[in-house]
Amino acid sequence: MADVDARLSWPAVAVSIFVAFALAIVVLPDAVAPLRPALVPMVAFYWIMHFPDRFGILLGCSLGLMLDVLTGSLLGSHVLALVLPCYCVARMARIFRFSPLWQQALMLLPLWALYAFVLFWIDGATGRNADALLRFGPLITTVLCWPLLAIILGTMVRQSVDD
Repeated sequence: MADVDARLSWPAVAVSIFVAFALAIVVLPDAVAPLRPALVPMVAFYWIMHFPDRFGILLGCSLGLMLDVLTGSLLGSHVLALVLPCYCVARMARIFRFSPLWQQALMLLPLWALYAFVLFWIDGATGRNADALLRFGPLITTVLCWPLLAIILGTMVRQSVDD
């Protein structure tokens, strides 16, 4: 337990979550909007994967609620969409952690697809515009951005621990 506390960098967690939210609410042109990676789930999955005893479903729930408030979506939609995959990541954290980054990205693809499907389903069930391209388009860019995000966050953790 002391080893985990020594490696965990709370400033790195706060900065990564803040940046993910900031980039999630930036308005993009219609042509590139379907290519926006799902940054908030990526950050949540990273912290849950590397520190499953500190983060878990509660992180997914709180980030989902903040994302609902920031984006003005139906309250609870991102909560439900994030809690389900966050539970799976927490349960399989050791499997994910010992895999290469490209393999992690491919193993996380079904969980990002679950996140997108739950949001798509909630939009359809509530009569909102359920645009499949806006929900499932980011899957490819999310998979491609995962190794870069994991390297950046790993570097942030190592630098803050060394200081």
